[in-house]
Amino acid sequence: LDLRAIAGGVAGVVEWSTCMTTDTIKTRVQAGPLHTRYVDAVKGIYAETGFRGFYRGYLPILLRAVPVNASSYFIIETVNDALARLRRHPPGEEKS
Repeated sequence: LDLRAIAGGVAGVVEWSTCMTTDTIKTRVQAGPLHTRYVDAVKGIYAETGFRGFYRGYLPILLRAVPVNASSYFIIETVNDALARLRRHPPGEEKS
C-alpha cells in the first residue's frame, strides 16, 4: 500500500471518530418533527440508548470510510504530483 492511501484511510477514521456524535444528532434533528431542537435530540438519544447511541452504526461507517478516503486521497495526491511535474516540465519544452 502507498503511504498516501494509508494516510487517507487514517484521516477517514479520525474524521468519523470525531464527527460521529454531531452527525448522529443532526440526523435525529432532521428526521424528527418540525422544530426539533438539538438539545432535545441529545437528551432523546441518551435516554434511549445511552452514550453508545451516539456511535450507533460506527463500524459500517468505518468500513466504508477507510477505502473511500484512502482511494480519494491517493488519487488526489497522485494527480497533484503529475500536474506539478507537468508544470515543471511542460510537453514540448526541451529538458536541460
